[in-house]
Amino acid sequence: MRKILACGGIILIILGLFLLSLYNFSQKKNTYYMDYKEIKNEFEDKEKWVWKISWEEMIFEWDFSKGDEMIVAVWPYYDWGIPSLSDEPTGMLLPPNSDQWFPDVKRLRVNVTNIETGIFTLIEIYYVYTELGFPRIFQDYFGVINNTGALILDGTYPKPGTVDGKGVIYLGKVKENGIFRITFSMEPSDVMDQKIEDNKTLLWPHPISPPSIVRLYKGKESTITIYPYRSFILLPAGVITIALGGTFIFKSRKSSPKRHFKGRKSSLYVHALKADNARKLHHIR
Repeated sequence: MRKILACGGIILIILGLFLLSLYNFSQKKNTYYMDYKEIKNEFEDKEKWVWKISWEEMIFEWDFSKGDEMIVAVWPYYDWGIPSLSDEPTGMLLPPNSDQWFPDVKRLRVNVTNIETGIFTLIEIYYVYTELGFPRIFQDYFGVINNTGALILDGTYPKPGTVDGKGVIYLGKVKENGIFRITFSMEPSDVMDQKIEDNKTLLWPHPISPPSIVRLYKGKESTITIYPYRSFILLPAGVITIALGGTFIFKSRKSSPKRHFKGRKSSLYVHALKADNARKLHHIR
């Protein structure tokens, strides 16, 4: 019985230590966290084609850390897809030096500036004219007009992507910590539209509309520690199992066999009695 209790106690202690090790087992996991800011725009006076937020006022200022991805999503207005009004040709080969000629290209310029250091990155996103009148981003090529180091491009940025099913442009990774100012402009700045007055279709030149919605995303990679087996059951189960094992071992020590001398004492008493009687008998004689 003593050995069974001792072995059982040892097994329970080992099991308890195993449960505690599971409770404290941790893993490192890489995660990608994304946050965004948004500018929503609307007409202030549609008859005069005046928007509440002009191109010049469409500005983000946000703090970024080194290595964060900077991402933009732009909701264009319909007039981004109609012919441009410009003294200069707006057609382009895209990509440059290719044989794909697009007769009318809108160039959305995104200027990213580190306010503290003054370094900047100027990127062009190209919207090609379509006969259906819908503006389409040319996703196979993005222009980097100037880059003094605000963003790390590494030949892989800018690039298209999706966030929550919406098309976005990954501009690049932030090179240094800081507060960044992101501004937007469009070239050419005017379009040749049409409108109907008195049942007549008239040409109607006007400034190209700013985006109806612009989102600036911050993509951040981080490493977190997770405990995949941690639950409210494992910790008390491990402690109780170890305590139970210790109790078994303690019980086994208290139940150690004791020596019994009852039979031996009786035998010695008998021999002593016989010797005493023999001495008495010898004395009588």
